[in-house]
Amino acid sequence: SRVIAETVSRYPHISGPSRLSFNNARIIGMNLDKVCPKGESDAAKLETAVMTMVARQACIGSWKVDPEEAKMIRAGVDNRGQPFYLSRAYQNWQRERFEDIQNTRKIFVWDEYHRTSEQKGIRAQVELDIREGRKYDIWIVLASQRIDDFITMNDYGKEKNTLIDLSSIILILGAGSGTASEMVCRALGLNDDIRKVVDRLHKADENGANMVAYYNTSRGVFVQHQFLNMGAAELWAYSTDPQDKMLRRLVMSKLDINEALERLTKRYPSGSCVREYERRKEELGQTPVLSQEDDESVDMGVIEQMAREILEK
Repeated sequence: SRVIAETVSRYPHISGPSRLSFNNARIIGMNLDKVCPKGESDAAKLETAVMTMVARQACIGSWKVDPEEAKMIRAGVDNRGQPFYLSRAYQNWQRERFEDIQNTRKIFVWDEYHRTSEQKGIRAQVELDIREGRKYDIWIVLASQRIDDFITMNDYGKEKNTLIDLSSIILILGAGSGTASEMVCRALGLNDDIRKVVDRLHKADENGANMVAYYNTSRGVFVQHQFLNMGAAELWAYSTDPQDKMLRRLVMSKLDINEALERLTKRYPSGSCVREYERRKEELGQTPVLSQEDDESVDMGVIEQMAREILEK
């Protein structure tokens, strides 16, 4: 009883009937950063596992349904906790809803998958979702920074490439280093020519975006080096460089999104202000400190001046 009491106190959102439903939503997004601790303690790992699985259930728990199961819905419970029997009309309504869910293509995107590296239960559930997904027309998309984030170890200390083996499409957007590209190509069985292409992959810029696509089909494996040409407005809308994000945020705080992107594009047609930011920092006699992850490394004085120039048009 003590364990149950502690669980109810620690996780009140799963201690009673659920009042949260996304049944009518077409797009659902959840950010678990605030409820999934990054620590290595057992308590942190447990909380991460619980919150992750609760989020998964809330988002896709209603996807694996069979229209025939509607016949089993015979009774409900009212607000006073009293049971009541459901009419055949309600069962028919649920059957139509289940058929609509079953016939709709569903996509479940799981970002930062490396956060599950110590969670065998979560990874086992993801593997099961992938194995059974085709039956329910569910596409599972997993994203992470390294190929080994998708490799698990079995009980005997040997690598399991189950997720890779089950994948029908693998998109390689970059490797980051020669060692990482070798690891990617070794895991996928790619030759040295493809490894050289992986080494040259870069983020989207004025020349477009490129990636290596690995397609595992019923007719064999196909690997292609693919390109996407993007306009300056798209580059400005999607850029994750700290300098671009700060400038975009300042301009959009004063203008609507369309006019903001138009002015940013006209001022910096390459789709980024990083080069101009570096030039201005050097003029001030300072060495630019650039980081993909740390917004605090950006000199706000320089960015604010660039924003004023755009807004004073």
